[in-house]
Amino acid sequence: MAQAPSVPILCASLLSQMRHNRRMAEFAFDRDAVRAAIKASGFSQEEFAAEVGLPHRSALLKILSGERRVKVEEAGRIYQKLRLVPIDHEATRTVPIIGFASAGKWREAVEVPIGRMTLPAHVAGAKAFAVEVKGDSMNKLVEDGGWIVVDPDDKVLAAGKSYLLQNSDFEVTVKQYQKGPPRFEPVSDNADHKCFLASDHDFVVLGRVVWKGSPL
Repeated sequence: MAQAPSVPILCASLLSQMRHNRRMAEFAFDRDAVRAAIKASGFSQEEFAAEVGLPHRSALLKILSGERRVKVEEAGRIYQKLRLVPIDHEATRTVPIIGFASAGKWREAVEVPIGRMTLPAHVAGAKAFAVEVKGDSMNKLVEDGGWIVVDPDDKVLAAGKSYLLQNSDFEVTVKQYQKGPPRFEPVSDNADHKCFLASDHDFVVLGRVVWKGSPL
């Protein structure tokens, strides 16, 4: 088993902030970064859970999946063991809004710059872009006329995540991926919208939806 580098003490300011603000761990805890760091450390999940004082592996799995809120002290021990630096959730950036995407039937993409959208700096990669959503097939996620941010560097399909898709006619749509069987579903209160199997269409994944916003 590979040993993670020892760190005598977690950054004092991090622990101080976590103790001062009991909600900080919920927002600053980056599950994707922690998952990747555990894998790179060489620890098995069971070994790592023991190293940071979790009662068993299932507790770690629930934290990483978001089923269980991580406690402040747990977050501190996990970050210390992995030598991770907490995310600055106050930092922001802007991404270009480049066109429109359908939240219904496949719709021709319109690649017209129509402004920029501000979002937290940590939520998307350097190539991220935003599109305006048209239609109501995803209105439980984002309403007609709202904006979504798409990360083109994140195309691996994961159940429960939403993606911007493009078919062979260069039409695009936004749908949520589910498994068993692999399919793309609307997230809507309009029952007229139906899911489609991944095998039903020739398409490419343009990226995962990582953020949403709406004009006021």
